[in-house]
Amino acid sequence: MQIWFVLMIPAAHAQCPVAATLCGANEKVTSNACVACTGSETNAIGDDASGGDTTCDDTACPVKEYVSSNVCVACPSGRTIAAGDRKATSKATCVTTFCASNQYVSGNVCTACATGKTNCAGDDASGANSLCTPIRCGMNQKVTSNACVACPAGKFRLAGDNVLEADTTCEAGGGVSYGIDYGYDGENATTSTTQKAAAAGSGASVTTFTGTLTLTLSGATKTQMETATKASLAAHFGVSASTVTITATESRRLLEARKLTGTWSIAYSFSVPTADAAAVETKVTAAKTNTDALKAVLKTQLVAAGVSQANVDAMVVSGFTATKTTSGGTTTAAPAASALVSGVAQTGPSFMLAAVALVAALVRKF
Repeated sequence: MQIWFVLMIPAAHAQCPVAATLCGANEKVTSNACVACTGSETNAIGDDASGGDTTCDDTACPVKEYVSSNVCVACPSGRTIAAGDRKATSKATCVTTFCASNQYVSGNVCTACATGKTNCAGDDASGANSLCTPIRCGMNQKVTSNACVACPAGKFRLAGDNVLEADTTCEAGGGVSYGIDYGYDGENATTSTTQKAAAAGSGASVTTFTGTLTLTLSGATKTQMETATKASLAAHFGVSASTVTITATESRRLLEARKLTGTWSIAYSFSVPTADAAAVETKVTAAKTNTDALKAVLKTQLVAAGVSQANVDAMVVSGFTATKTTSGGTTTAAPAASALVSGVAQTGPSFMLAAVALVAALVRKF
């Protein structure tokens, strides 16, 4: 007799679903575990630890902020940086803001000059406040409604009128100018009696700045250096290029018959009316402690003079000195109306009268 036993095996219990582990804010998944982000990295909440590894994001700073100890920090006054500097990886720093033409520095902000005033580009917004100076008319220009206007044909006026002051007029004359004050007035006179007296006897004072600019630069000739420096000083300090004198001297060391980078000592001098010297002196004083603004203008002029951009970028400005002297302020009598200049042909009724007077005097003498 066979007895069959039936073994009743209970079915396996169904497994309950396992709840997903979601990482918190500023956490990432590493080997199925939630791990905190490092440094200033960030990550949104919700990474699934049961899935693959995830990463944290490197946060970007807004404009005018840079990275300091993994934190976005505002740039110092007068300096800036573009948006996007990344906290954990960037080595970027804020750079100096240089004002554009016809702007000046006020409280570390580049501010537009007032109407009738001007200023050259290059003021350092991170430095001291600067000034705009009155626009002055050129030769044969007059002031009309606070603007420089060309004199009519056949008339003239000396340069230097301030557009912020009263309207001026051009003087009769405008004949051929030999660049010489003949000492008489007439159709061919280069200056009127009134303006000669103003030029010679007004007691106007002149302030002169002299000093030395020292730098290292390779691949530049003496002519290029002097041309660029003259233009740079005139532009940066807002003075007439005609008053700027430059003497550039280069010294080099020889090593194995190969020329190394030259050291340049550049002696300079320029002058301004003492009435306008305060604004210039402000820039001179700033350049003594920080040559960045002057260097920026000089780099542009050197490239314009033909020096390679690579050499200009490697230039190092090591020193800038300046001394101020003031001269003038005394009254000098204008030349007598009958004064003659020998060896120069002169025409016009006034000259003829002077010539007749001279002949009469000679007849009486002999």
